[in-house]
Amino acid sequence: MYKWMILAASIFLRVSAWAESSEAEVLFSDGFEMPVIAAPDNAIAGDVLWESEPSRPALADFAALLLQGQTESLGFSIDVATQTLGGLGVWRPVRLEVYPNGRFWGRIEIAGKAGTLVRVRVRHDGCKPSQRIEIFSLEFNGPRKTEPALKSVVPLEVSPAAYDSSLSRPLTKPAVIPRSEWGAAKPTVAYEPLTTPQIITVHHTEAYQAMSYEHAKEEIRIIQHYHQRGRHWDDIGYHFVIDGSGRIYEGRPITALGAHVAYFNPGNIGIAVMGNFQKMGRRPTQKQIAKLKELVRYLGLLYSIPAKRVFGHKDLDKSRKCPGKALYRYLPEVRAALSRPAPAKTRPVAETLDSVYARFRFD
Repeated sequence: MYKWMILAASIFLRVSAWAESSEAEVLFSDGFEMPVIAAPDNAIAGDVLWESEPSRPALADFAALLLQGQTESLGFSIDVATQTLGGLGVWRPVRLEVYPNGRFWGRIEIAGKAGTLVRVRVRHDGCKPSQRIEIFSLEFNGPRKTEPALKSVVPLEVSPAAYDSSLSRPLTKPAVIPRSEWGAAKPTVAYEPLTTPQIITVHHTEAYQAMSYEHAKEEIRIIQHYHQRGRHWDDIGYHFVIDGSGRIYEGRPITALGAHVAYFNPGNIGIAVMGNFQKMGRRPTQKQIAKLKELVRYLGLLYSIPAKRVFGHKDLDKSRKCPGKALYRYLPEVRAALSRPAPAKTRPVAETLDSVYARFRFD
């Protein structure tokens, strides 16, 4: 249970790319999943409904912990504690921001050094019998650092794949729901400009897979709140988000520097698929995959981005599991959308960032 404690001391001296990130996933032992917790009928206030094992050691200093999840109603508390070679620290309650649909997220200012372990628990606080509580993710958070120039990336070795004939029609821009329609908040500061796009990175939102239009708009607003208020970013991190029914939403403007892969944001277009595809039994819908292919093909041909520069998040950050194993397995098919160029008469001409901004601007 405490095997990671043996490694903790060496982590303090270790330099890792993870240390560059302002947010990093809290990892546990192989095969561990945050469970869906059901409150026993005989549970009473104060009972611990679930407690995690110690996490793997943090690879960098952190200033806070964040988590997000979903439930049916209030009536529970979530506590976290840090663990070092000196033992388990004090359990501290996380202040949760809960939405009418049961989605929640929380942030707690709790500092730790590299090598620190984390534990989390859920307590009964008046919840209903058999109430289900799911924690989607837990992450370390540290000071935001200035984004340097794009690091060199190693293009992927792309195996030959059958071309998707459904994408052979003339190149047209996919329908994108603008920020004004889903009720986006304004960025907290002025955007930094995105340099000429060179790569595309695919993510999962690691959260709720909304299917209806109204639920999806609510979910993307929650993601934006989580990124702005929880992670203290200027806006939602992604450029595009795809809901469970295949609708594409504008995230931050295509001309703005994203916030979705630490130290690989310059020249990087971020596309997120709604859902948590690392959890057992969770899969992207066929409509999501079809729209992901269509969007990647359009952006790839527009900016001359080859298939070997279409990545999953974990390809660029080995400490991550994003976009989840169930979505990652589709990436060869997504890259196949760029395995053959569009017909010459439909090949896009070079554009300036100003002209691209005008074509993607909706408000």
